[in-house]
Amino acid sequence: MKNILKQYIKKALATLLIDVADSTIQLTESKARRHGHYTTNIALILAKLKHGAPLDLAELLSTALKTMPDIAKVWVAGPGFINIDLTAEALERTVQTVLTEAEQYGRAAFNKQTCLVEYVSANPTGPLHVGHGRSAVFGSVLVNLLRASGYQVVGEYYVNDAGRQMDILSVSVWLRYLQQYNESVPFPANGYQGDYIQVVAQQLPAQHYERSVTALLADLPADGPDSSQKERYIDVLIGRMYDSLGADMDTLRRVILQYMLADIQADLNRLGVEQQWYFERSLVDKDIVPQVVERLKTSGYVYQKGGATWFTASQFGDRDDRVLVRSNGQYTYFCIDLAYHYEKLQRGFDRIVDVFGADHHGYVPRIQAGLQALGYDNVKFQVQLLQFVTLQQRGQTQQMSTRQGSFVTLKALCDDIGEDAVRYFYLMRKGEQHIEFDLDLAKQRSQANPVYYLQYAHARICSVFKQLEQKFGVWKLEVSSQHLALLTSEHEQTLLFDLIRYPDVIAHASSQLEPQLIGIL
Repeated sequence: MKNILKQYIKKALATLLIDVADSTIQLTESKARRHGHYTTNIALILAKLKHGAPLDLAELLSTALKTMPDIAKVWVAGPGFINIDLTAEALERTVQTVLTEAEQYGRAAFNKQTCLVEYVSANPTGPLHVGHGRSAVFGSVLVNLLRASGYQVVGEYYVNDAGRQMDILSVSVWLRYLQQYNESVPFPANGYQGDYIQVVAQQLPAQHYERSVTALLADLPADGPDSSQKERYIDVLIGRMYDSLGADMDTLRRVILQYMLADIQADLNRLGVEQQWYFERSLVDKDIVPQVVERLKTSGYVYQKGGATWFTASQFGDRDDRVLVRSNGQYTYFCIDLAYHYEKLQRGFDRIVDVFGADHHGYVPRIQAGLQALGYDNVKFQVQLLQFVTLQQRGQTQQMSTRQGSFVTLKALCDDIGEDAVRYFYLMRKGEQHIEFDLDLAKQRSQANPVYYLQYAHARICSVFKQLEQKFGVWKLEVSSQHLALLTSEHEQTLLFDLIRYPDVIAHASSQLEPQLIGIL
């Protein structure tokens, strides 16, 4: 409806011999019903462009708009705002459109534009926790929104299966496996501590992996107390794991990864989240990372310093230059992430969206800088940062640490309050706003709990349709203008206008990456 009204405003302007771009016309939904359905400040904008006094322009435009279809009333307010009321016929016609188009109502036609949305992408080093859940729900709804807006969308989960964290996970599981046969095997302070490590270790085939601990325990360095000692200690254990297992190491990593991904997939399925995996190891197999470094070198955006290879990111708006290859020859996380985004664009996507936690705020300018240096100046690259989630129960905040294993899993949250409540509560706030997940409220069976209220309303509606079928043998009646004319109460009129607003809200929520707007329609 907004687009239709904008065209009416353009026609009204044409009667005054004024031509403006569509983007100049600002039309918003009125905050109070007494101000009409919509309001525009076009007269104020035109006054700034030297087209006359705002009140005079507003009066002339109002006169012209009164002759347009779908407009019942137009009046001028304040210094030159124009308020617009829609006709009853326009509101009622929307109901017929909704019934005709059904699930397609509000959806735009495919525009042949492709979009890749990456979300969750949690390291497969443990179960998904409540923080990951926000990204999962937010991302999946965003995918649906973009599809409704005409994009051909792929949702993707980037699996860090080739980095150091997988080595730490593997050595943690391997040591727990060995402890089943030899209790003297030490466990590193920097290993993954959760009970799930024991569960994964029990999945390993008995007597398949090396169980001799003599070489493992010989001359181990101190495990702490400072962090550098802890890191060196676990690195020594990782090295000995590789030496001990040899060819079995790949099998071990594969078994662990398959188990962890199956667990993650089960949680995502439960929440109705659908996406595809993209494995970091495939970047290695395709030699994408060295290709990116070489391309930057060829373009003259790389230099050597302190034995490391640096990218001139500051030349493209980043705060600092960034290391691509460390002095020990290893690629940095930034370099690998840049290669992943480069590969996304190589696949031909017109738009790429990343959904990340707020701790990735410094990530955005460096990836943008890298993509520009690689020749993708005009690509639409967006990052939606999500603030953190805390759980509140009986007035207490629950602390979470993945490495220490003291976190609330997404599975446990779903078990506790149900999938519907989980999805709804994750979408109650903008991504930039912190969420305090009130578990006590989510379990209340009262109107104070918005999820219970919606579920109750849905049950009542289903009951009405059931009675309709029992009494008249049909599940719906033909709706005529005579029936719709009966919808005169304030809440009925509000609902009719919400139906008109729905396509506009879908388009706006999609463009602004704000799925929560659907929930507050």
